[in-house]
Amino acid sequence: MAADNRSVRALVTAKQHTLLSSQIAGKLLRLEVRGGETIRKGQSLATLDCAVQRAQLAESRAEMVAADKALSVNRQLAGLQSGSALDTASAEANLGKAKARVEMAEATLAMCDVRAPFDGRVVERRAEPFQNVAAGQVLLEIQDDSQLEVDMIVPSGWIAWLKVGSVFTLAVDETGRTYPGRISRLGVRIDPASQSLRITGELSKTSPDLLPGMSGEAQFGKP
Repeated sequence: MAADNRSVRALVTAKQHTLLSSQIAGKLLRLEVRGGETIRKGQSLATLDCAVQRAQLAESRAEMVAADKALSVNRQLAGLQSGSALDTASAEANLGKAKARVEMAEATLAMCDVRAPFDGRVVERRAEPFQNVAAGQVLLEIQDDSQLEVDMIVPSGWIAWLKVGSVFTLAVDETGRTYPGRISRLGVRIDPASQSLRITGELSKTSPDLLPGMSGEAQFGKP
């Protein structure tokens, strides 16, 4: 690369991007969103058949009620000096265990409903309703394309003048347009094999014609 050539290839990426997986094994009852659809944070995206988990929660709650009553009886007997401190302590421990089982059952049941962690759009769905899925199986790929970043790999020698806030112009191949931006993060390690540094930029303005995956040329002015 010539000394006066301050341009590199760049890739437009979504600031937030993730794969949503099932945390438990089971039958997928509902998966209504499809690729390209808009989603909102907290929106239910997928539901698994959790009849067994609901029954386990009901059982745990019944055990907790029984343990609570047993503790109440032991405390009454202790107040009448008809029960031992050991029996009361044991009843308290049983109630604590019962409450823990209820919390565990509630947490497991919550895993039956997969919700959106942020506003965005569905990139791709990887499963279908009524399919049996395994724990850890990817159901959806989602991204927040309202916040775009620009990923670049630049020569390591650029660190002599490149800094957070340095401005650049991105010429995008797919749109034929240019977009102003500035560097938001610098990498923390030089790749010894290629003598390069990964950096990240932010575009000054959002544009509806830009999509993650587009690429182009980022041009930097002379410092």
